[in-house]
Amino acid sequence: MDLIHGSLLDKILIFAMPLAARSILQQLFNSADVAVVGQFAGSRALAAVGR
Repeated sequence: MDLIHGSLLDKILIFAMPLAARSILQQLFNSADVAVVGQFAGSRALAAVGR
């Protein structure tokens, strides 16, 4: 990848997309954890998962 020539915006987006995708997936995983623990465990376990 040539980082010297071309549009700066394109290069920033190429580097930012994996970070944004990771963040969204991590939030979905945490939401699923809270939903499952909240359904089957007590409030103390939910507080531990919710950080």
